[in-house]
Amino acid sequence: MPNENQLHLDQTFESQRNLITNTIVPDVMKALDKNMFSVSEGIVYEMIHNRHKHQREEYLKKQQSSANQDKQNRRKHLNSRRNDVSS
Repeated sequence: MPNENQLHLDQTFESQRNLITNTIVPDVMKALDKNMFSVSEGIVYEMIHNRHKHQREEYLKKQQSSANQDKQNRRKHLNSRRNDVSS
């Protein structure tokens, strides 16, 4: 897909709605085999939305300061270790 037709992580999904509905979803629908994958445009739209959301979350995390990233990683590690303790 050409670069101008790709989603940009620095922009929100809503701000790119025209690009998605006019370009990306129809291209994906054309690429899918209708007999093998009988999905609607709404399902394809939701899949693209979820993928963009997770990629944007990671992008925004990487934009934070390294101290804040370290703090969040330590918090996640401590929470996961608490769940591993058996009684």
